[in-house]
Amino acid sequence: DRVRTWRGTTYGWVDHRLRPWLRHLSTDEQAVYLFLVLAADRVGMSWYAHATIGKLIGLDPGDVRLACANLRRLGLVAYRPHRPNDPDGVFQVLPVPPPPAPGRAAPGEGGARSIAQLLRRHAAEGPA
Repeated sequence: DRVRTWRGTTYGWVDHRLRPWLRHLSTDEQAVYLFLVLAADRVGMSWYAHATIGKLIGLDPGDVRLACANLRRLGLVAYRPHRPNDPDGVFQVLPVPPPPAPGRAAPGEGGARSIAQLLRRHAAEGPA
């Protein structure tokens, strides 16, 4: 009785191929990606400002910008500012690329997040 259909409805959908990517995304990146999917038109475009996205999903605009930058680096979304040096612009959710091979980092993954993971692991293991 309650089967989801496209007819007469405009709503976002999440590609099942995103599942293996989830372990490579922070919770902020997951939240922003889901918002962009839900806000997207039929070709994946949305025009929400970083501050508006943050307000709607409970994140600081700076955290939204960082999450968006990481999603772009991973090839999950594209972004074009309205004008040069404009902090806001147009997002497009892209087709989900193949996930990184097991045991390999996703493109652009690393840096501070890897250091944070190392620190958490070190804290969990205790002093040597």
